[in-house]
Amino acid sequence: AIMQMDEVTQQNAALVEQASAAAEAMREQAQGLAKIVSVFKLSGQKQQEATPEDAQLDFRQVPATRSAVVPLRQQRVLAGANDDADWKEF
Repeated sequence: AIMQMDEVTQQNAALVEQASAAAEAMREQAQGLAKIVSVFKLSGQKQQEATPEDAQLDFRQVPATRSAVVPLRQQRVLAGANDDADWKEF
């Protein structure tokens, strides 16, 4: 049971790392999008200086760092974690 709890804890930590990486990538993309959109002018707003270079960001340079996420139930089956022979009730 302790090994199962440790496995789940490690899986949760990996998911947190993935979520953190995704959030950082989204933040970077949002900043790039804000720069691109800043070239448009709306009436009634102060104009901000935007350079053409800001509008020409190339998002293809950002590598896709998405790993395959396997559902927890499937991970347990693959790891043989469904074997409850060692489980004892208190």
